[in-house]
This record gives sequence, C-alpha cells and structure tokens, in this order.
Amino acid sequence: MKKIGKRKNFTDKSYICNLIKEKGAVLLPVLLVMLLVAAGCQSAEPGEKTWDEDVISEGQWDAVVSEQRWAQLETEHDSVIKARARSMELALAYQELYQNGKPTTAQSKWGQSVISQKAVDEIEDFFIAEGYAVLNSDSTYPSYLENAQRFYDFWDAVCRGDDIELEVLSVAQSGGLYYSLFRNEAGAETRVDVSVDWDEEGEPFFSSVSYVEDEWTLTEYGNFYYKNVLTGVPYEDYELISLKPVDKTLYDLTEKYLAPIGYLSNNLLTCSWSREDYGTLSFNDLLEYLYRMEHNAFFSPEAYESVREPYSCYRIPAALFEETILPYFDINLTEFRQRSLYDAVTDSYPWQEICCENLTYYPTVEPEVVHCRDNADGTLTLTVRAKCNDYKTDCLFVHEVVIRPLENGGYQYLRNTITEKGQWELPPNYPRLPPQRPEGSEIAAAAF
Repeated sequence: MKKIGKRKNFTDKSYICNLIKEKGAVLLPVLLVMLLVAAGCQSAEPGEKTWDEDVISEGQWDAVVSEQRWAQLETEHDSVIKARARSMELALAYQELYQNGKPTTAQSKWGQSVISQKAVDEIEDFFIAEGYAVLNSDSTYPSYLENAQRFYDFWDAVCRGDDIELEVLSVAQSGGLYYSLFRNEAGAETRVDVSVDWDEEGEPFFSSVSYVEDEWTLTEYGNFYYKNVLTGVPYEDYELISLKPVDKTLYDLTEKYLAPIGYLSNNLLTCSWSREDYGTLSFNDLLEYLYRMEHNAFFSPEAYESVREPYSCYRIPAALFEETILPYFDINLTEFRQRSLYDAVTDSYPWQEICCENLTYYPTVEPEVVHCRDNADGTLTLTVRAKCNDYKTDCLFVHEVVIRPLENGGYQYLRNTITEKGQWELPPNYPRLPPQRPEGSEIAAAAF
C-alpha cells in the first residue's frame, strides 16, 4: 500500500513533471491522442473528420477534453495546479485497494463498471484513518463527512477572515475519486473539483475539472451548502455536505411515508388538512405516487380514454382509482367521490398527468423526519423539516404528519399540519384539475 505524502509542495510544477515521468505509461496514450487531434486540425479541410472516432474510447476522449480544460485553468488559478497534483497522488495511494476490488461484471444502470460497497468502504476507511475529510457513503443512507472537525476548524478560520484551504474526498461507486479543494483567500471563496477515474488497465486518469467562484453557508443543523456546477436546469444551484450521520430510524420513516410522495405537483404535504376537514387536498394528484408505492411501477395512462372537454384529462376507471387511493385515507366513499370529481355516467375519475400546463416551478424540496411520537391511539406523529438546497436551508418549513399503521402492513394518512414557516413561500398548493383550484389561483406555467 502506498503511503500518502503530506508535506510535498504541490503547487510546484516540477512535481507534476516528475509525476508524468513516473506515470508516463498512463499519460502517454492521452498525449498521443492530443497530438493526433492537433495534427489533424492543422491538415484537415473544413468539415473533414480529423480522427477515427471509433478507436478513441469515451474515457480517452474525456481525458483529451479534460487536458484542454486543465491547460486553460492552470494559467489562471494556482489552486488548479495543486488540485491536479493532489488528486492524482491520492488516487495512486489507493490504487492497490481499487485493483483488489476491481469489478468484473457488475455495472451501474448507465453501463459503467462499479465496485462493491465493501470495496468503496475500504477505500474510504483508508483515507479516514489518514485523517482526511471524507464523505462516508452507504448504499442505503445519505453520505456524511467523516473527520468533520477538520471542516469546523476550516470554517472557524473562514469566519475570522483567515486564508485557508480544505480538501474533501469522495469515492465514486466506480472506484474513482472526487476531489474538492475549498479555498478562502483574501475573502474570496473558491472551489476546484477534480474527478480521477480508472482505465481498463487499472491506471488513473483525469476525467474532469471545474473551477468555481463559490458561495458557502453553514446551517445550525450541520449542513454545509456550496455552489453546484451549473447544469442549466432550473433550481439546481446548490448542493450540501452533511457534517453528521442521519438518525437511521427517522430516515427510514422518511423513506417509507414521505419521500415517495414528496412535494412536487401534489399538495398532500403542503397544505393543512385532517380527516375531519380535507380542505384543499387533491386526491386526484396522488394517483401516480400511490400507484407506484403499491405496485412498484410507474402509472401509465395510455390505455385510458383521453378527453379535452370541459378540460383536458384522462378518465381513470373508478375501480382502479379507488383501490389505489382509498386505502391510504380514512374517508367514506361518498365524500371521496364528491371531492375527487367522480363521473357516474362513465364510472370514472378525471386525472391529469404532470405537464407544462399544470406544473408549478419550484426548487426541489426534501422531507426529513426529525422526531416521531407514538400516540396512545396507535398512531404516529411525525415532525418533518422540509429542506431546500437551492434556498440553502434545511428548514424551509415544518409540518406534522399523523400516520396510522394498519395490521395488514399498510397505513393511512390522517392529518398534515403546517406548524412553522420560514422566510420563503411554501411550495405551490395548486391542484392540477381546474375545478379543484381555489378561485382566483393561477399556475405559473413556463417553458423549460
């Protein structure tokens, strides 16, 4: 096992030259491809293909693009030079562990080879033992930062206005390394992200780099928010690092009762209602969520009649609609049919799929159960903090959800109450079907 050197001057370009000499076999193919591309650009006619795309692997092409990006950034930021050298050194330090856990047939859903979670854990444990700030991953639970005291020391220095750096490491399921160098210098917050992947021979190569003029926020609940590398997708501007592990019991409750529903295009969790008064709750907008929970499959409406008058919708057979939704609520059939716009003539209910006409745009909101109370009547009261990365808050608002577990393994939603609001507007509470929208409400539809 290679030991990690901690006292080298990684901003010294001579170190990079020595690294290239030591790992020339790794970098030589990339350099040759770059030379071929350059030569082709000099001699090719406009529109002529200048290299054989079929013999350049995706990884090699990514490396070529990365090398060009490196050259640009290194001339502008010395932190990029350090990040490149450090990330390669760290990758070489665990190369043996990677090769021992190298995959044979396992692949991700994108076709990428992956290593076992056990192998990932071994690599993480290696860096944790060396004292690095490492995102500890898990196949079930969210990652969190090990050796978090390093971060708190870093944050105290940032708050004092000191110049300081912090390295954060993360091991990908492929066995690759994500390296982030956070730097506060003269009051400017910046970050360099580097990805190091492995080729078919088990040798490391740079696959991506980015330099970000960052913005940081640390919340009272131990979440550190930083800028995302902008994707162009609305409301994906910030990500977070959790500085402590989740309570697994509470997280399991979140995943079972709340996460499958969420806050997008339904109002189960964004309005106050109870079994005595369901208020503006739209049962119709819960169809696809509860269907997926029940059948572990996406709901497909193609088999059902589509109508455009008096408004556009699908006519869902009453038997399917009722057997999907009714078991999750304590409501009689008569009231349910009245609230859900039951049509006795067609024995069906109207339903709209999510589309530009009814979608309300809002950042992604995630539920987090922070407390569970067992009630005397056998129900559970879950206290939920709704967090929103893009507003850099882990408490957008607070609500309580009352759940009744059933003997058959099922459960019912009995009440949702908004108990605390933050400084932001709550996620929209607009039902998709026009007759169910409060009078005067409008859905702010916009093109992607």
